[in-house]
Amino acid sequence: MTLKELEELARTARLGLSDLEREMFPEQISHILAYAKQLAAVDTQGVAPTIYPLEQAGVLREDEVLPSLPREKALANAREVVDGYFRVPRIIEED
Repeated sequence: MTLKELEELARTARLGLSDLEREMFPEQISHILAYAKQLAAVDTQGVAPTIYPLEQAGVLREDEVLPSLPREKALANAREVVDGYFRVPRIIEED
């Protein structure tokens, strides 16, 4: 990546670059792009895409019914309670 390409990319992304970044980034980005090109050359025909590199089993637990918080405890710190429910300020005005 050239300095001109880097500055164009930074301008497009609306990023400000320091002098040190202007000096370092072209080489670093060139290495990253070369590695991506190397990965793109790998034949993946017939290989199923994977989300996780390792097999994961049992990552979700079974649903279990548990007792809920009693209403009185749930409403204990409410600013205002009306008929057993939280009362909140109206946010939609009626015409």
